[in-house]
Amino acid sequence: MLHDVFEAFFKLGIPVIVISTFAMLRLYGSGELAMDDNQKAVEKKLKNIREGERRDKGRFGNLLETQWFRFGGGFYGAAAVWTFIVVEVQDILRFVQNFTGFDELFEAGLGALIGGFIANQVTNFVTAITWFLFWADGSAIGIWFAVAYGSFVAAGWLSRMLAQRFAR
Repeated sequence: MLHDVFEAFFKLGIPVIVISTFAMLRLYGSGELAMDDNQKAVEKKLKNIREGERRDKGRFGNLLETQWFRFGGGFYGAAAVWTFIVVEVQDILRFVQNFTGFDELFEAGLGALIGGFIANQVTNFVTAITWFLFWADGSAIGIWFAVAYGSFVAAGWLSRMLAQRFAR
């Protein structure tokens, strides 16, 4: 069990802290989150921002932040974004390692290539929103959820502390 906690923290917890801290620091910097907000107030404002993001597509210029809100913001969104990044990088590495040439790539035609790409993106999106299944691999799902949530809470504290320290 302790091994699962450490694995979850290093594979998912640290990236959730980094993604969430980065996104929240930008929100503190823009004034959308106030430094004196408590956790409940931050959660409420994040919910309002998330709803605004759904209405105003492309509001954020930052791809990471946009994806974070696309996947729901909060700990779930950060875990989903990180999972999406990992899955995409794995796909790119597999493609490069197994690349046999352009002839074979276009062998079935351009339509099949585009259709395969779209199907792959849908599959990666589903994998990202079911991130707990990807990371836990069928065991200790509760640990992965707890680590992701605890990391998000830590990121909230860290981002508030950093915003206060560097805003002066």
